[in-house]
Amino acid sequence: RREFIVQVVDDVPTGSTLTESAANVPQADLPLDVDALQLDSDDVFALFEDVAVEQGIWEEGVRYDLELINLDGTSGPIWSVVHPITRAWLFSVDAISGEEVASPYEQ
Repeated sequence: RREFIVQVVDDVPTGSTLTESAANVPQADLPLDVDALQLDSDDVFALFEDVAVEQGIWEEGVRYDLELINLDGTSGPIWSVVHPITRAWLFSVDAISGEEVASPYEQ
């Protein structure tokens, strides 16, 4: 959210300023090509359960939330698993390749 702006005139820095946006600017949502998706929600939950058990973050009885999003600036549609109470991001997977990826909001 912060930007450091430097004014340069004829190869000489002549001024600078630090700016900060008043609010977070959300990434633009892009349309989804549903026919291109290779994973459905059941596939994502199965992958997440394996990873969550391995990492010790699986909570029995919790109904985790899913999000399918295609944000501008990401490699394509991404499924994410989010904790329903804390809203903490837990796991993301590329909806086409099936590869585990970072949170789409961090890309």
